[in-house]
Amino acid sequence: MTWREWVEVLRPTVKVPPPPERATQPGAPIAAFIGVGAEVEITDAVWGLRLVGADKRLYFNTQIENVRSRFREAAKYRRALVPVRSFEVAEGLAGEKNRTRHQVAAAEGSLLLAGIWDDHDGQRRVSVLTCASRGPFVSLHGRMPVLMPTAAAREWLLGEADKRLIEEALARPNPALLLDGQLC
Repeated sequence: MTWREWVEVLRPTVKVPPPPERATQPGAPIAAFIGVGAEVEITDAVWGLRLVGADKRLYFNTQIENVRSRFREAAKYRRALVPVRSFEVAEGLAGEKNRTRHQVAAAEGSLLLAGIWDDHDGQRRVSVLTCASRGPFVSLHGRMPVLMPTAAAREWLLGEADKRLIEEALARPNPALLLDGQLC
């Protein structure tokens, strides 16, 4: 789906032009839909969320099983969706010479990655949620992004019960995906 199609589906209240489509990496700007109160907004954020307190690490990705203990308020009130055309799965250790990257894309249209957001140091920040890998991804990497179907998007962004929403997200089957161009 294009940004205009996502905007139509999610009907955000902010009347701004959609952020430009661009390749991104952790720590860089990322476009996202966020739930703010009872409204859906489009935002341009930084990819990576920091915990308050002694743990100053940047969480680009947050394990969905731990999101309620690490980012309680964000899991409860500040959920996000990051629309992407594809993402990469790295096979092998960081810094390895022969590290292999695998391209993952939706078989039809775009993917919505579930996430959380917060404001830190005057910047809006987003962290993508991950879950244990399923299907063909198990052999590539132990984790994968939590994929959100369009039908559940508004509920994820605006729903009240964070525990139920997280459990539902973990139980959903993966949509039809392409792994390195092959249907999986």
